This record gives sequence, C-alpha cells and structure tokens, in this order.
Amino acid sequence: MTNNKFNVKLFNTMAETKTIKVKTDSIISIAEASKILGVSKMTIYRWVRSGKITSVCFGFITYLLREEVERISDGKIRRKT
Repeated sequence: MTNNKFNVKLFNTMAETKTIKVKTDSIISIAEASKILGVSKMTIYRWVRSGKITSVCFGFITYLLREEVERISDGKIRRKT
C-alpha cells in the first residue's frame, strides 16, 4: 500500500464509531493479520465485534491498525487453549 491518508470510520465496537485519518501503511488486512497472529479470520472478526481489537473500514472492507496487531502479538490478548 502507498503512504496515503484517508478519512475512515474507526470501529471499537459495532455501536461506537468515530472518524479518523489513517496512513495506509499503518493498516493491514484481516487475512494478513490472521497469518501473523496464527488465528482464523473469523476469530479476528469476533475480536472486532467484542471490542478486543479496533478495526478500520473502507466501505465494506475491514482492516486492522498495525499497532493493534502488534499489541496482540505481544501477548496482551491471550488466546484460549
């Protein structure tokens, strides 16, 4: 992705939204995040719905903030075993 800025809706939970500016190099796809974190895409969507992770939507496409994925990969959200 190029380093462009966009106004996007930020979803912390489905009921709470706000608009922010995001650089495209600071977001990653759900598929990429699932590979990095070693969980299914559905798990990530569940985390988004429950508010455990913040997502960014461009129309109907959902992305994650890179800092959120790094926060999770550092172990701040524990997966159930």
